[in-house]
Amino acid sequence: VSIPRDLYMTNPCTGVNDRINSTLMGCPGYATGSELVALAVQQFTGIQVDHLARADFDGFASIIDSLGGVELCVEAPTRDEKAHFELAPGCHQADGELALAWARSRTTEEQQDGVWRVVAGNDFTRQEKQQELLFKVAGRVASFSSLGSFTVVAAEIADAVKLDAGFSITEALGIAWRYRALQPDDVRRVPLSFADYRTVVGAAVLLPSQTFNAALAEVYPPAAR
Repeated sequence: VSIPRDLYMTNPCTGVNDRINSTLMGCPGYATGSELVALAVQQFTGIQVDHLARADFDGFASIIDSLGGVELCVEAPTRDEKAHFELAPGCHQADGELALAWARSRTTEEQQDGVWRVVAGNDFTRQEKQQELLFKVAGRVASFSSLGSFTVVAAEIADAVKLDAGFSITEALGIAWRYRALQPDDVRRVPLSFADYRTVVGAAVLLPSQTFNAALAEVYPPAAR
């Protein structure tokens, strides 16, 4: 499940409604940014957050480069002038910089009948790209012949990821290795529904159209309550 950054909810620290990404700022004397994000996700989903792994943009690109890149495939000429990339039809081996641009693109265009048309212009299409990239990363981990050979590369990745104090790098690597070669069809994805909303100060945010538990129960009936 991907939670949009514009989700409008009550900040667990301040009690004031704001976008969920505002929790990244943390709350002095109460929680760090990572802790407050975890609390906000827990509050929204009703599911306890056991561990957290966090990577910034540079860290994400570094991870892709350490794994030897990922494959990006497009059916038509594709570009995003703001993100500074243009791809010819076919498959391309993307380095960290290109993979990051692809994951962040909000104005992706395809050339159709000689005309460039926007095909991805919001955060939800970005979420789809980002989820697909995570599966590609899993595929890259599966390319290593053994856990030992992966561990050598993982030592480089470790510097690009921040883990919570109770989550050791050894445990994180074990999880990554266990779920190597994970395929999209192996995972039950939970689509969330939102409605556009304007706050009193005019900010464009998203309000949930249903509870998280109701959305989860649609794809995983045992969760119904």
